[in-house]
Amino acid sequence: MAEKYDVVIIGAGIGGLCAGALLAKEGKKVVLLEGRKGLGGRAVSIPIKGIYTELGFHGIVKNGHLVHVLEAVKQDIPMIPLDPNFVIYHDGKFFEVPGEINDFANFEYIPQKDRAELMDILRLIHDTTIEEAEDYDLMGWGDWIKAHTSSRDIYDFLALLANIPMTEEYTSNISAGEALRCVGAGLREKGWSIYPRDGAMNVIHEALAKVITDAGGSVRTNVWVREIVVKDSVVQGVSAESADALVKIEAPIVVSNLPVWDIFKLTNQENFPRWFVDRVRFNEEHSQIAPSASLGLTCVSSKPLNNYKTAVLVSCKEPINSTGPSYVRWLSQPTNWIHGMGKDKHLFQYGPVLPRSYVALCRERPSIYEKEINNLWNEIFSMHPHFKKEDILWKGDGIIPSTDCSGKFPGNAWRQRIDVQAPNVRGLYFVGDTVRGWGVAMDTAASSAILCTEKILKKSTGISLII
Repeated sequence: MAEKYDVVIIGAGIGGLCAGALLAKEGKKVVLLEGRKGLGGRAVSIPIKGIYTELGFHGIVKNGHLVHVLEAVKQDIPMIPLDPNFVIYHDGKFFEVPGEINDFANFEYIPQKDRAELMDILRLIHDTTIEEAEDYDLMGWGDWIKAHTSSRDIYDFLALLANIPMTEEYTSNISAGEALRCVGAGLREKGWSIYPRDGAMNVIHEALAKVITDAGGSVRTNVWVREIVVKDSVVQGVSAESADALVKIEAPIVVSNLPVWDIFKLTNQENFPRWFVDRVRFNEEHSQIAPSASLGLTCVSSKPLNNYKTAVLVSCKEPINSTGPSYVRWLSQPTNWIHGMGKDKHLFQYGPVLPRSYVALCRERPSIYEKEINNLWNEIFSMHPHFKKEDILWKGDGIIPSTDCSGKFPGNAWRQRIDVQAPNVRGLYFVGDTVRGWGVAMDTAASSAILCTEKILKKSTGISLII
């Protein structure tokens, strides 16, 4: 016998959790189905030697869409600011990136002769509204920078600023409009990221899931959706399976938090117009050949590398940068950020943003992969000469096949992205960072959930996407 719900959500990434919580708050009976055992999608929290963390850096945008969703569903999660915004390592020194534009007058990472020009450009970005940024959605970020400066040092720094939210290898793959929105929001807030004070991202996932269950809904893991049932172009529900049972759910609304191209695995593409199929396939092809990927290492040690409560970046022009055709590396130490952690064990992660093709080569050629991992360790020891091999309690390494924010290329930013409401199939919606929304990966997913919720309810959530 089929179960009955108002809404089925497929996938417990940030988009699915936010949409589920917002709809539950409005009285909808929601069931969320996740194929894996954990919530959070690519920001899933995993235990490493008793320390919960994510694979990669997942700071939350200060005053961003995800924060606004948490406020709307009345989930008060204590946060700490990652302060300074971030740190750049260069030529044996660590440079703290200011939050106040005027403080760039003393930012020694940039040559003194270029600082006034950089401040003027940052003020321009700061003053560019979300609406004005749309005029540049078709332009590459590199072209925007070149139109505003001839300084190579300023170019490299502005490219780095956009790489923080976009994690793309090449500036030509980044929409200038999206860069202006994300960098501008950070400048206006005088800070980019915050992080849960008392735990990793799992505290946010659990809070959003609790909103769903408290409203009479259900959140289930290890349940795989096999089909979205559509009859006469109208959603009927889903069929799914767990380890021990088949699951049939009737619902007039289905929201997919999977990559948008996976919709054709769940329902016949003949249900959709040809233009939509072609657009989705184009995005899928781009995801396979153009975006960036990463490899990296994770370490649990008896002491921290440094005491920063923020991420450290290493740019392509840094002399120690020796791993692959990389633009930037990320060093995060979440045990420095979480309240009560980092007393006896400290965790850090370090890895570069690389072209996906190069990461595929590393996967195919173990000798190249091992060489690159050794290069990363050599960089860690070079940046932190006080850190010794005997300080390592546990270490691991691996490959991340795609980074979170890829896909914000010119012509595929903000309103140019695939809509959250499916054409021709009544009751089918999408959320996540592959559909309409803007911001860093989790914020794109959260903004898509806001848009999706408003279309389903046919009214405003009261959450502004113009921040």
